[in-house]
Amino acid sequence: MIYRLRALLLTVVVALGFSGSAGAYSYHNGLMVVVNQSGYQAWITTYNVFHHQINYGWANPAVVVYDNCCYVAAQWYYVRAEVKKVENGVMHQIADIDIKVQARLCVNSHGAYGFGRVTLHQGPRGGFYFTNDADDRCSTNFY
Repeated sequence: MIYRLRALLLTVVVALGFSGSAGAYSYHNGLMVVVNQSGYQAWITTYNVFHHQINYGWANPAVVVYDNCCYVAAQWYYVRAEVKKVENGVMHQIADIDIKVQARLCVNSHGAYGFGRVTLHQGPRGGFYFTNDADDRCSTNFY
């Protein structure tokens, strides 16, 4: 009996972790912040730990992308950037990188929710890399 109850509880937790609202902006669904400081356009895709796509979209240079869907504290997620460059009217992919991020638990005036923040950079030798910038304040500020 206890094993069945434990299995049911695990099923509910997993189902809640994969649920989310496609509607209005809400911290209660969790929040992943992606800052693009690479100087290039990037196609950003977020995935859950099973590599199922959660969300995607363009991030122009010096733009912050707020993605509020399905992020549960202490769970692992992947953020992928496909960095693009336009030459002679044709868009070319110049990099394809990802980072594994563990959402932290944030508790503030918005409630309790999962939070992650990463920044896409271009290195001094031209390569691209992510940094995991989530802090204890769960800051969404661009700095």
